[in-house]
Amino acid sequence: SDHFVRAYGETYGIPYVVTNCSNNYGQNQFPEKLIPLFINNIV
Repeated sequence: SDHFVRAYGETYGIPYVVTNCSNNYGQNQFPEKLIPLFINNIV
């Protein structure tokens, strides 16, 4: 979808902002964050 926004903005000269928001999971993730909390509750 970000490609569509960029193409539209470039074609029609409209300013745009694309953000890449995500909730990543890894070994240094705090346990109270969303994904570790779900995993710990399932286990």
